[in-house]
Amino acid sequence: MSAQSSGDLFRQVNRKADLVRVRVVTPNYQIEGDMHCPRNGKVGRSLSHLLNHDGQKRNFIALTNVLITSNEGIAVESLPFIQVSMRQIEYLYPIASDEDPGDGVLD
Repeated sequence: MSAQSSGDLFRQVNRKADLVRVRVVTPNYQIEGDMHCPRNGKVGRSLSHLLNHDGQKRNFIALTNVLITSNEGIAVESLPFIQVSMRQIEYLYPIASDEDPGDGVLD
């Protein structure tokens, strides 16, 4: 088996998935990032399928281009990638494109 760079792996995943900008709310933080969802229908259905019905138990969800803020609205950190524990998620929802002021990419 040949070793793949993380960039190659990311491109493979990205070709098979749509990026959906989401906000994840935890007890202490709000995490905004791109979630990679299968290209198979409506965004809400894809998110639901990814979180609940894909036949495997998920302990974490992966997000890219992440902005973390405290629940008080103070920016905490900007990261290219993060995994969020499913146990910490209070709720998650897609962000409408008009709510996202930029192109979804953090500088």
